[in-house]
Amino acid sequence: MADETREKDSIKPGMFDYPVARKAAVVDDFHGVKIADPYRWLEDPHSDETKTWADAQNVITRKFLDIPEREKIKSRLTELWNYPKYTVPEKAGGRYFFSKNDGLQNQGVIYMQESLDGEPSVVIDPNKLSDDGTVAVSYQEYSKCGKFLAYALSLSGSDWQSIKIRKIDDGVDFEEVLEHCKFTSVAWKHDSSGFFYNSFPAPGTVPEEDQYNYNRLFWHQLGTPQSDDKMIYEHPEEKDFLLIPGMSEDGKYLIISVHKGTDPKNRVYYREVEGDGEFVRLLDESDASYHFMDNVGSMFYFLTDLDAPRSRIIAIDIEHPERENW
Repeated sequence: MADETREKDSIKPGMFDYPVARKAAVVDDFHGVKIADPYRWLEDPHSDETKTWADAQNVITRKFLDIPEREKIKSRLTELWNYPKYTVPEKAGGRYFFSKNDGLQNQGVIYMQESLDGEPSVVIDPNKLSDDGTVAVSYQEYSKCGKFLAYALSLSGSDWQSIKIRKIDDGVDFEEVLEHCKFTSVAWKHDSSGFFYNSFPAPGTVPEEDQYNYNRLFWHQLGTPQSDDKMIYEHPEEKDFLLIPGMSEDGKYLIISVHKGTDPKNRVYYREVEGDGEFVRLLDESDASYHFMDNVGSMFYFLTDLDAPRSRIIAIDIEHPERENW
C-alpha cells in the first residue's frame, strides 16, 4: 500500500499531457492498395517540427524519471559498474587489438600490442572525439597486415555512420571520409590496398523513396576520395536488401550476405576478388540462416539452422553446388 500511495502522489494532474502529433494527408498507392501514413513527417529527425515534438516528449519523460530515489539508484549503479572491462583480443598481422574500459569511461579505449606480453599502445580513444562523449566508434575492421583500421563514427547514438581509415603506426587518418553509411561492414582486400563496403546513395543521386533503403556494395581504394569509389554490386529488384560484404580466409573470394530487414534468414552470393566477374547466387532462397565460416579451396563451410533448430555446419562445393551434394 505504501508503494501504491507514493506512486499516486508522484503523478500529478497534467503531468502526462502528451504533445499533439499533426496528421498529414500522406497516402501511398501500393499496387492499387492505398495506405495512409499521416506521421511520416516524424521520420525526418532534423526538421524543426520533429525536434519541437521530441523536446515536448522529453519534458514528460523527465518529469517521470526525476524521482527522489534517482540519486540513490545512480550512486549504486555507479558503484556496481566501476571496474575494468576488456574485449576479447583480435589478431591481425601478428598484432593484438582489444578495447579496455577503466570502469566509468563512456567508451572503451582501443589498444594494440605487438605481442601477447608487449606494452599496449592507444590506437583510438573514443572519449576524446567530442567534448560531451556523444561520438562513438560503432564499428571497426583491421586490415590483414594489421597496419590499417577502418572505423565508423556515430553521433549521439545515430545509426548513420562516417567511415574513417587510420594508419595505426603513426595514429594519423587518411584524408577521405566515407559518408551515407548505415549498418555498414568492411571487407579488406588481403593486400591492404582497400576494402569493400556497403552504403546508401548520396542525397540527390536517386529518387527520394530510394534515399534510405537502396543499399549497394562499393570498392574503396586507400587514399582516394569516396567519389572515385566503384560500385561492385546492387540488387535493383529488391532495393531494400542489406548487402554485408565478407572475405574468405584465403583472400580469394568476396562473399555477400544478403539480408531483408531483421529477418534472420539470408542469402549468400560470391565471386572471386580479382577481376570483374558476376556474382554467383549460391544460396538465393532465404530459407534459413547461413553464416559463412571458411573455405578450403572450392569447399565452402556454413553455420546454418536449416533443418537444425540448434544449428549445424554444412559443406557446399561451389563446383557442385546442387543441394543433394551438400
